[in-house]
Amino acid sequence: MPEGLALRKVPAGNVPKDEAISRLNEAKKTAKDKRLQKISFLLAALGGDYAQNRDYLLGLLKNCTTKKAICDEDAGLYLVDLYRRNHRELLAPLMDVGKTGHAALAELLGSFYSDVLIHTPAAFIAAIRTRPQPEQKDLCYMAGAEDGSGMPPEDLSKVRKALRVSADSLAHVCLAQVEQANKKL
Repeated sequence: MPEGLALRKVPAGNVPKDEAISRLNEAKKTAKDKRLQKISFLLAALGGDYAQNRDYLLGLLKNCTTKKAICDEDAGLYLVDLYRRNHRELLAPLMDVGKTGHAALAELLGSFYSDVLIHTPAAFIAAIRTRPQPEQKDLCYMAGAEDGSGMPPEDLSKVRKALRVSADSLAHVCLAQVEQANKKL
C-alpha cells in the first residue's frame, strides 16, 4: 500500500490474495500509527490473521472509553466496515463505545447504529437487550439522531413501522427514544 494513498483509492490490481496478505504482513513489521491501522484493517478484511488484526483495532477503539490513550475514530471506521463485511461479532464492542465523549466517533457511531436499526431492527434490539436501561435508551437515541442531523423521513418511517409492530416492549422503548431524537432536530 503506497504511503499517503487514501485507503479507498488503493488499486486492487491482479495481486493474488495470498501474495497481498504476505506483502501486507511484511509492511506491518515496520508500520506504526495510521499506517499500522490501515494495514491491520486490510489484513482483517482479507482474512489474514483476522482475530489478531481485529483485536488490535478493538484495542485502539477501547482507548475512546478508557481515556488511557488518544481516541482515534479511524479504528471505529475500520471496525464498522468489517461489521458491514459480515463480521457480526463486532456489533457488541461497537456498542460498548457508544458513551464516548469523542465527537467524531460519536457521529460515526450514531450513523452506524442508525443503519443497523434501519436494516436489521431485531439485531439492534437483541444487541442492547442485556445492557442497563439508561444505556439502552442512549443507544436508541443515538441511532435516532444518526450523525446529529436525525433520520431521513423514509428511514424514520421504516423504523417506526418495524418497532411499532414488534411485541417486544424494548422495541417500544427504543422507538420513543428515536422519536425524541428526531423531535429535537
